[in-house]
Amino acid sequence: MTAEEERDRIYDQLLEVVNSVLTGQVEAKSAAELLAPISSKESLQQVLVDALWLAGFAATESNTKEARDKFNDLCCQLERERVISKPILAGGLETETVPSTVCNTALLRKKQNQAKTKARYTVTRFNLLREHNEGYARLMMYVDRLIHLDSDIQGTADQLTKIRESVIDDVMLLIGHSYLCPNRIIAMAIDIYEKLLMEEEEPSKRPAALVSLLRRFSKERITKVAAFLLSSCPPIPAGKDAKQDAKPEQNLRFSQFLAMASLVSQKIIDLRVLWTYLEPNERKIHEAYYMLLRRYEAKLKTVSVVDLSGKSNLARDKLKFNSCVKQFNQLLNQKIRLVEAMISINDWQNSCVMLTHLRKICRPCMNHYLRSALCDLLKWIVEPLLPKTSQGGYKKERRFHWGASLQEGEGAAVPLYLRQAKDVEDFLPAAKQVLDQLEFYLHTDNVLMGNLWEVMALSMKDLPASNPVAAASANSAALSNKVLDDKLVAVVFKHLLPAISIAKPCPWLSNMAWNVLKQLTVFQRYTIYSCWETKYNQFMLKYSYEEAKFEAKKILKRVVSSDKSDRDRDRDDPNSYKPSPAFCQLCQTNPIPIVEVMLKDIEIGFNVNMIQPYVDLTQRCSEMMTDVVGYVLARNCERPASETRTFLNPADGFLSPWLSNFSDFIGRFYKKHPQTNLVGILTVVARRMMNDIPEMKDIAKPGAARQSSKKFKGESLIRVVLEKLMEHMGGLIVVKDLTAEQLVCLAGGPRLRLESVSVGTRPDPQRKERTKKALMDSIVDLGLATALWDCLSKQRLYFLSESFSEVNSGEGALKLLCQLIDGSQDCFLSLIDFLSQASARERYIKLVPPFQQIFGILEPPLAYAALRPGLLPFARGVAHGAKADAKAMVHTPEEVELQQQLLGIAQKCLPRPIEEDGLSMDFYVTFWRLSLQDIFVPTEGYEKVLNRIQSGQRSFEDSKAKLDRKYSPDTHSREYKAVVRNLQRQKEAYDKVKEEQLQQKLNFEKVLARLELEKGGWFLKKSPEATQAMVAEMIMPRALTSYSDALFCCKFIRLLIRMKTSGFLFLDFYNVWTLMLCMNLRSCTEREAQICGLLLREMMSYVCTLRKSEKAYEQEMKDNPCFHRHHFDSNNVETTIEFAKHADIVRGHSKWEGRIYKVLRQNLESSEDWSDKRNTLLLLSESCDSYPVLERYARGVLQCVENVRDREKANDLKTLANSLAVKLKACSKNWIKVEAKESAKSTPKIAPKPKEAPKDLSKEALKETSKDAKEVSKEVPKEVPKDASKDVSKDAPKDPSKERKEIKEPPKASAKAKEDAKAKPKEGQKKEVKEGKEVKEKSKEDREHKRRPEPPRNGGAEERPEKRPRHGETKRRDDDVVMITPSTSARSINRTVPRNSLSVQSNDRDGRGSSRTVAESRRPPATQYASGRHERPERHR
Repeated sequence: MTAEEERDRIYDQLLEVVNSVLTGQVEAKSAAELLAPISSKESLQQVLVDALWLAGFAATESNTKEARDKFNDLCCQLERERVISKPILAGGLETETVPSTVCNTALLRKKQNQAKTKARYTVTRFNLLREHNEGYARLMMYVDRLIHLDSDIQGTADQLTKIRESVIDDVMLLIGHSYLCPNRIIAMAIDIYEKLLMEEEEPSKRPAALVSLLRRFSKERITKVAAFLLSSCPPIPAGKDAKQDAKPEQNLRFSQFLAMASLVSQKIIDLRVLWTYLEPNERKIHEAYYMLLRRYEAKLKTVSVVDLSGKSNLARDKLKFNSCVKQFNQLLNQKIRLVEAMISINDWQNSCVMLTHLRKICRPCMNHYLRSALCDLLKWIVEPLLPKTSQGGYKKERRFHWGASLQEGEGAAVPLYLRQAKDVEDFLPAAKQVLDQLEFYLHTDNVLMGNLWEVMALSMKDLPASNPVAAASANSAALSNKVLDDKLVAVVFKHLLPAISIAKPCPWLSNMAWNVLKQLTVFQRYTIYSCWETKYNQFMLKYSYEEAKFEAKKILKRVVSSDKSDRDRDRDDPNSYKPSPAFCQLCQTNPIPIVEVMLKDIEIGFNVNMIQPYVDLTQRCSEMMTDVVGYVLARNCERPASETRTFLNPADGFLSPWLSNFSDFIGRFYKKHPQTNLVGILTVVARRMMNDIPEMKDIAKPGAARQSSKKFKGESLIRVVLEKLMEHMGGLIVVKDLTAEQLVCLAGGPRLRLESVSVGTRPDPQRKERTKKALMDSIVDLGLATALWDCLSKQRLYFLSESFSEVNSGEGALKLLCQLIDGSQDCFLSLIDFLSQASARERYIKLVPPFQQIFGILEPPLAYAALRPGLLPFARGVAHGAKADAKAMVHTPEEVELQQQLLGIAQKCLPRPIEEDGLSMDFYVTFWRLSLQDIFVPTEGYEKVLNRIQSGQRSFEDSKAKLDRKYSPDTHSREYKAVVRNLQRQKEAYDKVKEEQLQQKLNFEKVLARLELEKGGWFLKKSPEATQAMVAEMIMPRALTSYSDALFCCKFIRLLIRMKTSGFLFLDFYNVWTLMLCMNLRSCTEREAQICGLLLREMMSYVCTLRKSEKAYEQEMKDNPCFHRHHFDSNNVETTIEFAKHADIVRGHSKWEGRIYKVLRQNLESSEDWSDKRNTLLLLSESCDSYPVLERYARGVLQCVENVRDREKANDLKTLANSLAVKLKACSKNWIKVEAKESAKSTPKIAPKPKEAPKDLSKEALKETSKDAKEVSKEVPKEVPKDASKDVSKDAPKDPSKERKEIKEPPKASAKAKEDAKAKPKEGQKKEVKEGKEVKEKSKEDREHKRRPEPPRNGGAEERPEKRPRHGETKRRDDDVVMITPSTSARSINRTVPRNSLSVQSNDRDGRGSSRTVAESRRPPATQYASGRHERPERHR
């Protein structure tokens, strides 16, 4: 039996005796006598005391007085019988259980407390007189042998271990024999360990031997010695008594804390016990951090406030805040030093415990010492991944390798130590542990941030080339087709970019960051930027955000506008604003808030002239800044419309000022920085353009608008951004009001068109091509060409749909509709022009989808406009040595295939074959295939532009000659270089324009030769139906597409006359064309009205030329079948061919002007329709040079315009009418006066008060066709249809009220009144004039005049109007069109329906006139184009 077992047996027996006494089985005196033999043995007394302690505890807890009295009696008897001495009994029992007779309980409790205090806070000191000096010498010998054991003795590991253990045993024996102090030996061992730790960077066996020695001592003793060693350091002076030059490192030795941290990591020292001994109290650390937070909140409120009090309160607050930040940053005490040492030793588990504890009271990473330790640890982790030139950079005192020697437990959530990253995959787990503690406060270590960016560059992965985003990004200025892992992306926007925001400006660091970010896809970059932006609400970042905005505002206030426009700016221009270096530095750290300040100034109440200076301000900014600007612009484009941020004004239909300025800034910015990626902004714009457009399948559904009840917000108007990009980057200068010279130059090549509208200094051609290429590559690689065409087409169809008009039918709806349609059309044409100019024909045709697809998504005129730049040249070559005939033309296989495709798609687009009307499909395809440049060479325009370039070249040569006399030949003057550069550009421009002219002239000759060979098969039947088909299917649809197309139609008609095309009749064409023009004037937009004015001016100018000179007309008419009086059958030999005489031209011209005058007067006299008046004024503004030229109509037009000017309330109409009146008066010297007889018969009546215009002119058009046919030709041959030979009167234009439709007719005049009117025609005319004058003076007479019957016009006989036919009743008049056959008549009626953007919806309820709405459209339904079908059903035209 062992000693412990024997002791337990005795304990049980003694406990049984004690319990028997307490239960009353044995008396206390008897028990004392029984236990008397153990009085001589102290060990048995201790066992008895233990038994009494348990019994006393039970008696005390029982709360019964009897049990406690029995226990006290037993203890007294044992003490009285001297079984147990008083000291043993008092020391072994609890203080509460000791009987008062044994000792004083209060005094005993006091002595125990004193003993505990002394034992805890007193280190046992040995008597130095009893210590042997030889013992310490022998101890040093043993320690030295222990340290150098591995180097002095050779042997196996087991042998060395046994020797080491024996040496340690000798040390322990030496302590006892020589009476050495164990605490002093522990302190000595710690000091030696500290020295070895600082000498060796990696762990070795020398310090490990001392660790083995220390393990022989208790952990509690070593912890107390360590606490004594740390507490023995003098405290850091603080307050006024502190010296300014005192360094904290001198008072707190870092190596000592490093040794303690190493022993803690090896579990030799208890960390929790040691932490309680360290100073200062945690409350002091919390107070310092709380003071910092208070100063931060106070400064954050006043960061954007300007101090005008003169007391410098704000400056003082800023100094206090900076002082608090500096104080907490430099805070150093024992606890912070220990945490720093723990991180330096790479004991990550214990470091996380202490950092987590500190985060409850402060933010540890804001302290310099902790932050630098974490940064150094992160450098050590990424060191193997970097080249040798980038390795290192951390302090020499760090011992991160020592943590790798620790033994890690299994299943730990936090690793015991962190390992170095051997590859990229090992980087993230270790780095994330440190970054979570460090947050974004690594801004003070630029080396670390550079190392992390290098690691990010190594971690990139390639994106598949098939991805369209990768393809689009690959063609940008910087290759950007790589991606990062999502976890690494989080590291970028959580730590790296916010660290740059609070760091000092560093160009090297910004370049490092951009070298990584530019390789990412644009969408991943924008994702990073958006997450970076969300971090600005955190501590310190919000202050940096507000401070950056405040500083940016101060800089932007000093930006001034230059007097010169963008085109006049040059990099050497001293008047242009130079970017501020401070602004560029500010953009390196916080670009997002700076861009927001700029955009806010631009969008809200900002001068438009300051947009370009703001763009110039970013000239020297870094590429990362420009990329962030691109992100902010794309983000703002993505924002929806709101009450304070509307896209357009519904009242006038104009864009909001902020959107105009915003889009202009985008265009100018990307022009200044073409290397910035365009993928993001183009993708957002293309997606946003479809926001307001519902699904195409729902557009044509009845009641779709009522179901959705979604008001048009105008978000699709973001397309103006695309227009500005094409204008500034693509060099596509858009001019709203073209001059006559610029209109002529539309027939030239792209170089001529650009030179005709360019003003000022010529831009750098290389830079211009670079910007154009950047935009073109982005559109092509993203595949946006077809998508944008489809989007713009759907917009146009939606605007013309019934669902749109039902929802948007309020005030100004018609004007809004016109603006939307015109804007969509302009954007579509600008996109085609840009793509055709920025790419060769072969590349452009690849952008165009198959013919069936493009005709399925676009209307035919727009589809042909999109196809035309990519088609093969119409001009063909002639075989060498062959004659100029059709067989000699070279027909390539590509040409034959293209012609077949065009014929096939044309047949599907037409409702029925056009051959039935007398035109060939080849003629139809040729018309739509040709461009304006193919059929006309603007020689005059080329000469003017060349002369202008030569003039500029001479001026630069003179300037160069002056500078040559001023400077030496090898001068480096910026002014001289600018002159030489501009002179070289002028020469290059002249050569390019001249070359373009020669090429176009050669192409025109080839095209003309081919047309001469093919013109014989164009008109299959020489009949009026062929003319009607040509005007309805070819001339008018194309003319209304654009200005260049309208000019093409005019030049094409003259080309037909010049080529003496058989089957084309001049008089017949003008009869049909003027009717179609009149119908379009009632249902067109403002843009189409201006196009009609251009068409009217060009067409009528040719007629005026023929009218003015009979000799010139005879020369033009000679042997020209286009001037036949009627359509003649060439196969009939007996037919007599008759040419139109000059009198017929004069008579026809008068009739055409009168016909147009009727419609114009009706529109100008309309009392309600604002749109009709404005469109008429716009048309006259364009055509006043050639129409009106007959004095009687011109004066009538002038009077109507003056009435609008005087009576109209709308300011825009008054201004437009006033300017038009001035133009008409200036053209009055060219007006043609007619004979007195003709003037008396046909002088137009000028109504004193405007009247409503007719709402449907289809029947009137048919009547006019029959009238014109008889008026121009008195004799009708047998081959001409009957409806073309109807007699019409030759009177002056009649009162439009007689030809109105769906308007209540006035009552018939009595027979007596009719006879009086016949007898007194002149008196009636005088009365009319007199009443017209009195209207201006008295309103009462004006009302009476409205009810008064109009005076007669036909020689004194008043025409009696026809009765209004009842419902379902038709009445044929003498001047109606004769219906020949069902098929022919149906075709004729369909031809007279105009193809225009808007239409007139009649509202003949109760016979109360009509009103214009936007609900009904004669365009094809939206579903026909949106469904993608290629075989379309027959449409009404």
